[in-house]
Amino acid sequence: CRECVDNTQCSTTKPICDLTTHSCKACVVDDDCDSRVCDQDAGQCVDENSIVYASAENSFGTCSLSQPCPLQQAVTLATNSAVTRTLRMLPGTYTSSLEVRAPSTSQLQIVGTGATIAVIGDKAAIVVTRGANAAIRDLISTSEKAVLCGEPNVGRSSLLLARSSLTAIGSSGTQIEVERCDLTLSRVEMSLGQQDMLGTRDDATFVADRLHARAIGGGGTTMIFAGQRMNVRVTGAL
Repeated sequence: CRECVDNTQCSTTKPICDLTTHSCKACVVDDDCDSRVCDQDAGQCVDENSIVYASAENSFGTCSLSQPCPLQQAVTLATNSAVTRTLRMLPGTYTSSLEVRAPSTSQLQIVGTGATIAVIGDKAAIVVTRGANAAIRDLISTSEKAVLCGEPNVGRSSLLLARSSLTAIGSSGTQIEVERCDLTLSRVEMSLGQQDMLGTRDDATFVADRLHARAIGGGGTTMIFAGQRMNVRVTGAL
């Protein structure tokens, strides 16, 4: 007896039809879902209508899956919605920063499976400031600077970066800068040359869980603490 022959015959709790066993199962990865986003904790596909889609090709669409829009337009739409929507960065190489510079009604979820940010210059690949609250997963950065979280004299910001890879290019600078921000790195891999890994300033909280930082080309992994009211916790890191 077959439970299903395609996804349309499965429920929201087990939305994927296994074409080998013809039984319904939970989603595991984003590409399991027609919407391209799997809530991996629940094993359920996120509804396409609750997602904003960005394209690396800067095509000026409506931010839907079939008509994605430029990254910053997608960020603005997701942040300004009455109910904060998930932002899906579709696969490709983005050459402009991911900037979240405004508070949202709830934490902005950003899914970057298959997406790479490659930014040349002084601006960080990921910028979260002015009271913004974001969670980013499965994103790759190959940029001169990786993360800027928070800035002085504005609302406190928050960023969770999970299951992502940060590779430094260039020979100087600080990869991660934190000020007036709560930054958590979970299962993040960092590759550095001569750059400092981390610089914290006033009112910074930095938590690293299973962070793997490695030096390439004879570089180091220096952390610089230059501020007041800082809180740093590192667990399970290499």
